Formats: sequence, structure tokens, C-alpha cells
Amino acid sequence: IEGQRAGGDLSAEQRARADELLTSLLSSSVRWDPALLGGGPWRACYTKGPEPKWKALTKLLPIAKSRAYQDYDTTSQTVTNVGEVLGDALKVRAFGSYEEVDGGETSTPKDFKVTVT
Repeated sequence: IEGQRAGGDLSAEQRARADELLTSLLSSSVRWDPALLGGGPWRACYTKGPEPKWKALTKLLPIAKSRAYQDYDTTSQTVTNVGEVLGDALKVRAFGSYEEVDGGETSTPKDFKVTVT
């Protein structure tokens, strides 16, 4: 998926490989270290389920090099979601907070509740 344009569609082969890698990651049960979450940005390069709104927006302007990412501050437990509409020229930002839903769990995968304000 490296080099994939935000909002770009994956081939069936790329999607199958991404699903395979996600399944492997989800079953790996790695020790959770919250400090590693901070200092993004964390780029959204593959999603499952309903199409995110940022992805639909990038399809409206296919010539723009756009991306979506999140930046987490682990000290204040806040998150900034960024969707580039026209690359660096136009960005949409949403701010909020997050908390662990499974706070007692010390290994991955983790589940978070995000509240956008």
C-alpha cells in the first residue's frame, strides 16, 4: 500500500494482502505501550467497513495529492483528525479526546472511544 494515493482504490490482490496482514497483526497480541501512540501523524491508508467521509472527498478532486491522518497526544489524551482536501493547501481538522474502552487490557489489539468536540 506504500505510495497509495489517499482515496485510491486497491486492487483485489492488494486488498487481500492488506486483510491478511491485519489478521496477523490482530492475532499477534503485542504488549501495549501507550507512549508509542503519540508523535504521529498516523496515516489512514487502509480501512474496512463503510467508506470514510474523507475518502469520498478525495475522489471529488482526483488530481489533488490528499491524505488523511490522525495525531495523538498521549499526555492530554487528545486527538486531531486531519483530512487534506487539496493537499497542504486545504485541510479539514477535527479535534477531540480519546479513552481506552478496554483500559485493563495490556496487549493489542486495543479499543478506543473517540469523542470529537
